[in-house]
Amino acid sequence: MGPYILSGLVLGSISAVSVLGLVLTYSSSRVFNFAHGAMAYFIAVLYWWLTDDQGWSVWPAAIVSVLVVAPLLGLFLWAIVFRRLTHATPVVRFVSTVGLWVAIPALARIIFPIISAGSDVQTRGLGGTPPGQFDVLGVTVNWNQATVIIGAAAVAVGFTILMRFTPLGLMTRAAVDSPRVAAIAGINPSAITAISWMLGTMLAGLAGVLLSPLLGISEIQFTLLLVVSLAAAVLGRMTSIPLAFGGAMAIGMIQGLSEKWESANLGFVEFSLDGFKPSVPFVLMLIALLAYQGLRREQFEVDLRAGPTEEEVAPAARLTGWKAAIGPIAVALVLLSVPIWLNDFWIGVVSQGVALGVLFLTFTVVTGEGGMVSLAQVSLAGIGAFTAAKLATDAEWPVWLALLAGGAVAVPIGLLLAGLTLRLGGLYLALGTLAFSQLLRFTVFGRDDFDNFGSGVAIDRPEFLGIDFSISGGRDNFYYLLVIVFMVAALVVVNLRRSTTGLVLTAMRSSEQAAATTGISILRSKLIAFGTSAFIAGLGGGLFAVSFGRATNVSFEVLVGIVWLAIVVTWGVRSVLGALMAGILYVVVSPPTDKLSFIFVIIVVFAMMGETARLIGSKAIYTARGALLGVGVLAVGITAIVLLLPVEIELSEKAKEVPTLLFGLGAVFLARQPRGVLFDVMNRIRLRQLQRERQLADGATAEAAT
Repeated sequence: MGPYILSGLVLGSISAVSVLGLVLTYSSSRVFNFAHGAMAYFIAVLYWWLTDDQGWSVWPAAIVSVLVVAPLLGLFLWAIVFRRLTHATPVVRFVSTVGLWVAIPALARIIFPIISAGSDVQTRGLGGTPPGQFDVLGVTVNWNQATVIIGAAAVAVGFTILMRFTPLGLMTRAAVDSPRVAAIAGINPSAITAISWMLGTMLAGLAGVLLSPLLGISEIQFTLLLVVSLAAAVLGRMTSIPLAFGGAMAIGMIQGLSEKWESANLGFVEFSLDGFKPSVPFVLMLIALLAYQGLRREQFEVDLRAGPTEEEVAPAARLTGWKAAIGPIAVALVLLSVPIWLNDFWIGVVSQGVALGVLFLTFTVVTGEGGMVSLAQVSLAGIGAFTAAKLATDAEWPVWLALLAGGAVAVPIGLLLAGLTLRLGGLYLALGTLAFSQLLRFTVFGRDDFDNFGSGVAIDRPEFLGIDFSISGGRDNFYYLLVIVFMVAALVVVNLRRSTTGLVLTAMRSSEQAAATTGISILRSKLIAFGTSAFIAGLGGGLFAVSFGRATNVSFEVLVGIVWLAIVVTWGVRSVLGALMAGILYVVVSPPTDKLSFIFVIIVVFAMMGETARLIGSKAIYTARGALLGVGVLAVGITAIVLLLPVEIELSEKAKEVPTLLFGLGAVFLARQPRGVLFDVMNRIRLRQLQRERQLADGATAEAAT
């Protein structure tokens, strides 16, 4: 039993150090940093580079990494990203931090000589290499493990003293309670928040340095560190450092002890506990979210002691009449013409993107229209995919009927999830649906009859109305089927937006409390949104599985769903065209293997960032013409440079990280463009049209006056 307790203490101690930084930054800025584990990864890679590549001793390397570079990294990220998110919507906060979560590891692999994204590098620990050992109550402990436990205890005591008994701690608590009142009292809330981010990043870096000698430097381990920190932060009610620290230790102990038992025998039945250890953080998180009465809707934008915040700037007027039909007709024509100018391979790729576009419409409904950040949509898609695959393969249902059944099965599960989590708001809804999704993954999708040793469940392409949509029948048929399904699903979403329920959701996004005072049934509207999005997710998941030929657990992991939501929001979460563009680009913008795909990736992701014209110094960034000019110049420039290289030169591993880095930066720039890329471009076009109409009207008025 002793080794398992020791393992739990070590895991809990590392998580406790990490969660202190997470709680500190959230308390000071109300921004929950999903990039916390990525920051720890960056500092751990720096520590490894200093010790193993540059030959530094472990303690100087740790001091420079944790006490110098980590605070500077936190200050830099606060200045360019987190400072802008304080009064942003929960969706923008979430996606911007997810962008950092994607970009920071890619940046680390570009700067430092890590082999690839899948590498697992072992570092030298602070306890020596190899670490010395000693016995405690019959249990062998090495100095790396002891350093982790002692360091966590010292950090806990130090931060408790800092927050309770020092002027900085008192000012931090005052600034968190009411920034405006604190400013009146002479406290600089921005400075306090910046210091908090520096300290929080320092703690993340310390956790990374302590973790890497024990478990190695890999993104998987640091993602798990973030997961445990999330659960511990919820157990600490997001603001209590002692409770969060204790929660992290408790999670670590439970996970450590769970390693002792591989199965449970109740006498009449024996079942495996393989999925219990990774499920522990999510079980505790979900219980805490549902049990804590204090976790209610976030009111980040309103400081009740100092009046309302700035009003949101109204968008430009929408296109009306025949002009409003130009865009949809143009998109339909482009989609229908794709098989004319693409070969079979690229038709297959675009088909997968259109299938994903159908799936991504679930985010358009629940997040774009409902204003709710749900991380369970990928699991609902997985339910639809596995249901369709099982019915089509095992029960021999027609594939088209199995796909509809998959969407139907996802609806009651989505409604059940909505009933459990809808009383939560903003961040807590996101965390609750995250916990639900991970539990579903470990308890259902990970079962042998679904996972099948990683190969999943096969599903063929359908045959409907005498038309063969299989590969032998031609890729064009299946592609056109997907386009038709997308158009029908998009029409459903648009009609929902224009319906009474859609109007209620619009009012609810502006002010849910104000909408409720008018007698509107908020719960009914949200349930309709969740049910509709669940069906679309299930149907889209089934179509995505059909496009691949099988439904696999890997395709519907929660972390994949988080990236899905990020790219949809970046393109425009309220736009059906944004969902389609996000789906196609997610499939096309994969790690590039040749120069042409690298060119395409760079151009597309720079366009997503919405900063293209700035790169050529054009003040016309505020016009659609200027933005298009910037994209064109960048496209021609990159194409010319790369094509001039010898054809036989292959892209290096670092070059393949560039698209990932730029996608992350594109999501980060969402803090500047909260409504997404497509809305920003269309809004500029409409503003330009309004300016021209106003100039013509002014000119006509002046001419008439003369």
